[in-house]
Amino acid sequence: MKYLLVLSNGGKKRFYHNYMYSKFSLDRKLSVEITVDDYPDSDKLIKLINSLSHSNFDKIFAIGGGSVIDIAKVLSVFLPIANQRKIKNLQEEDLDLFKEKKIHLTAVPTTSGTGAEATQFATIWDHINLKKYSIDHPSLLPEEFLLDSNFLNTLSYENFLYPVLDCVSHTLESIWNSNRNASSLILSEKSLKIISNEIGKLSKHNYKDIDFSKILLASNLAGQAINTTRTSIAHAISYEYTIKQGVPHGLACSFTIPKIHYFILKEVNDAIYKNFLKYTSKIIEHLESLELLNMVNKFEKDNTNIIDLSTLNPSRLNTFLVKPSIKTLEDFTNE
Repeated sequence: MKYLLVLSNGGKKRFYHNYMYSKFSLDRKLSVEITVDDYPDSDKLIKLINSLSHSNFDKIFAIGGGSVIDIAKVLSVFLPIANQRKIKNLQEEDLDLFKEKKIHLTAVPTTSGTGAEATQFATIWDHINLKKYSIDHPSLLPEEFLLDSNFLNTLSYENFLYPVLDCVSHTLESIWNSNRNASSLILSEKSLKIISNEIGKLSKHNYKDIDFSKILLASNLAGQAINTTRTSIAHAISYEYTIKQGVPHGLACSFTIPKIHYFILKEVNDAIYKNFLKYTSKIIEHLESLELLNMVNKFEKDNTNIIDLSTLNPSRLNTFLVKPSIKTLEDFTNE
């Protein structure tokens, strides 16, 4: 057996590779380690795939945050393709032709919110054209995942906060979503219940009091929910802020949530969403106390790229309960 271990540079410094060798009884002599960057770049990823194309790995193991797991998901599907021909464009490949050849993937999330271990899509970034796109196919779903909350104990407040905010966004967006169904709503409610019980401790001085195992479970449940529904309007807005202003993903997709919440209650009057107010009211109140927009504005001041809300990804906007106007989108992002 030959193994590929994918982790971040930070994970390498924290000796995550040693954890994986021990936990899964991997032979170091039969393993190849690679470290990857945050926010996977499409050009770099294609080069990586082609450079590893003839390695013939039997299994891939990924340990890290959402970016690490997303990269490993792409590798698990595209390496068998690259073994036969050079990859030039990730979006042009017909993954149905190779779904039986994908490499077995085990994912171990070390952050508290992406849910990437439970989804069949991966986020890829085009840093030249300042665009984000997704690769979405059932074969990208990891065959196996392991939730170990001990990793959350090592995170700084910011590194814990942003993924939790991403989890909150996933949970809420799976509800205010045109693709929701009975199964996804059950998952969303389970996640909401956990978040509403724990979010009051989400502050710089108290976050260590959060039950990490529960918040990691909430992240996984929310990941399962968006695997059915996909994300929605908050994420559609977020990508502009992340790729143009450098706003961390979890923060970028959560600062608009309170205003979207009130918009749905006032303008959409969605009966299903109202059923969850016993959870969401507490969550929204705490998000407002965090003053997330002020955090976002600190990033904007250091960057000259202009946010253009008219160019948002329609695949994410179209999952929202109603079609928002540009003015509505602007209202979501302004004070």
